[in-house]
Amino acid sequence: MFFHNSCTSKPLTKVQFDAITESPSYVKVLCPPCNRVYGSADLKLKVIDKKVTTTANKVCFLAEQIDDMVRKPSYSAAASCRNSVPGKTHDQKLTRNLVKSLTDMTKETRENQNAEKLKRTRIVLRPQNTQIRTSRDIRKEFNTTYKGMIIKHCRLTASGSITFEFENEETAIKVHEDWSTNYYGGNLGMRKPGQSNTTGIIKHVYDDLTEDGMRNEIMENYKDDIDNCEFLKRKADNSFMGLIKVSFKSREKLQKAIDDKIILGDQRYIVEEYRRRSRVIKCNKCQGWGHVHRYCNRSAKCGKCAGNHETTSCAITTGFKCAHCGKDHQAGSNDCAIYKEKLAKFSVSNLYD
Repeated sequence: MFFHNSCTSKPLTKVQFDAITESPSYVKVLCPPCNRVYGSADLKLKVIDKKVTTTANKVCFLAEQIDDMVRKPSYSAAASCRNSVPGKTHDQKLTRNLVKSLTDMTKETRENQNAEKLKRTRIVLRPQNTQIRTSRDIRKEFNTTYKGMIIKHCRLTASGSITFEFENEETAIKVHEDWSTNYYGGNLGMRKPGQSNTTGIIKHVYDDLTEDGMRNEIMENYKDDIDNCEFLKRKADNSFMGLIKVSFKSREKLQKAIDDKIILGDQRYIVEEYRRRSRVIKCNKCQGWGHVHRYCNRSAKCGKCAGNHETTSCAITTGFKCAHCGKDHQAGSNDCAIYKEKLAKFSVSNLYD
């Protein structure tokens, strides 16, 4: 065996080395330390070779696509046919059809891509582990249970839920079926995007009947579909707005009401899915934007007096001072100029997650 003096704890002398190499049974091989280094380097070379091969295949594929695009008339060239020279372009009717087909194809492709993305997307509701802050934390916790499964994208939503986009629909279905509410320190389960919203709005309701009369009629005629209903009123005078917020027993019941409408007092009324208005996400601890108290690691700032303490510990009831603009109102007030600016720029729609 051939030993390297730098790899062994007991280096060989020249006499020992010559005696070993001159032995008839001597075979030159790598020593164990060098063998491990060689094996690691060989593995890395194989990975690099695979990446190079994959990249080369992608380049060839894209090159073929470019060649096909060069051979075909472009969208811009087709659209600018009115400025073209007669005799050197396609017929105008053919060009218009080409433009229309390209537009439709683009829209259809986009819709198909969104539909495929929704099929492989799942949402974990309200995980209780407050140490989960980044996508790296999410992946690390996920891999402790589901080893070898690929996550394309994952993120923590503003409301504290986790959104997963898996490699394909089969993986999403498998994880969904095996999901436990004990993962991530406890959670409220996994669902598909948009699946949990079962609230609808009955619109343009006449107020000829009393609220009790309308409520009784709704609950009696749709007792198998509806859990409860709420009459929306104006804040100024507490008058009925003509809108009834209805909680259905399932997503399918809501969809059925949207398609068939609701009959109330011999009149058929439109039903739409209820969506909360856009809002600005503000932390109640530091009064900062874009995150919530649960995931805040900044110093506390009062939303009443702008002092360096929690809002809940502040006892004042008058003499407010905004932590954002310094005027005499609480932080996040609708009268705050900074709040209005943030609402215009960074408002986000609440998607019931």
